Amino acid sequence: MDDEERLLSIGAGRSQAKKAIRLGPSAQAYLDRRDARLKKNCSVVDVWHQVLPQELYDHCRLIGISGGALRVEAEPGPYMHEMRMLSGELVEHLQNRCRRAGVKRIVLVPARRADKPQIEP
Repeated sequence: MDDEERLLSIGAGRSQAKKAIRLGPSAQAYLDRRDARLKKNCSVVDVWHQVLPQELYDHCRLIGISGGALRVEAEPGPYMHEMRMLSGELVEHLQNRCRRAGVKRIVLVPARRADKPQIEP
C-alpha cells in the first residue's frame, strides 16, 4: 500500500455520522415568533402609502415606530410644515386602520440635506 492509499484508508473505517437538521421547521418557528410584529409594521407602511398625500411622498419617509410614536423624516421647510398640519389626521387614519400598531403620535425629524453647501474656511 503506498502513502496515498494509506492516507485515504485511514478515515474509511470510522463512521462519523453527522446529524443533519432540517432548516424549514427552524425558519418557520422563527417567522411564527416574529409574525405579529412583521404584520403590524407592514400594515402601518401599507396604510402610510395609502393616506400620505402624493406631494409629500417624495419628501417624507418613515424611519421607525416605538412606544406609540411613528417617527417620520421630513425635508425642512414647507414639507415639514405640511406634515405638522396633517399629523393629527394621519394618526387618526393609522389608528382606525392599524389598531394593533398602537400609533398615538407622529414625531417629525428633519431630513439632512445632501445639497447643503459646505462652508470653507
